[in-house]
Amino acid sequence: KDRYWICLKNKGAIPKMLLKFKEQREYYRNKGNESMSQALKVMMNSIYGLFGSENIFAFQDYRVAELVTAFSRLVLLEMKDLANKQFGMNIIYGDTDSIFVVSDVNESNSIRCFIASCKRKLDVDVEHQNTFVRSILLGKKHYIGIQPNGNIIIRGMEGKKRDKPKFFNQVFSQLIENYKN
Repeated sequence: KDRYWICLKNKGAIPKMLLKFKEQREYYRNKGNESMSQALKVMMNSIYGLFGSENIFAFQDYRVAELVTAFSRLVLLEMKDLANKQFGMNIIYGDTDSIFVVSDVNESNSIRCFIASCKRKLDVDVEHQNTFVRSILLGKKHYIGIQPNGNIIIRGMEGKKRDKPKFFNQVFSQLIENYKN
């Protein structure tokens, strides 16, 4: 907290651009255009990455990247504390911009209250993306989740790749189907 400060009085060109991208992402998300929403998310993340890179960005400054990372980590820890202490949720996984929780309480009401508390207490916009009745978490951004309606969400898993042999994909698909059932 003592090393850096954030000027909230004046917004520079890059923060203004990021805010515009965020607004556009929300617009496309509301329109159901997930491709544009994801493209804007990648652009925003890439801008953060530029600050930590060397010799490719005129305004490179590792302190900016360090501040973004530290702030994100702090917010995620505060979210974890809030979820656990106030809502009885057990955090089983956390990543750059998400947490996975296990909860035995009335889910939909508890999630709505948690989201409202994050906004009120932490000034963070949180969204509930998925509910899984069963999941496998293998590592950073690598998971399989079975939703209550039976839909399967697969992220980062090698068996879901188009460049893999057909047999490999078939075995992976069978594995997922067996796990689901």
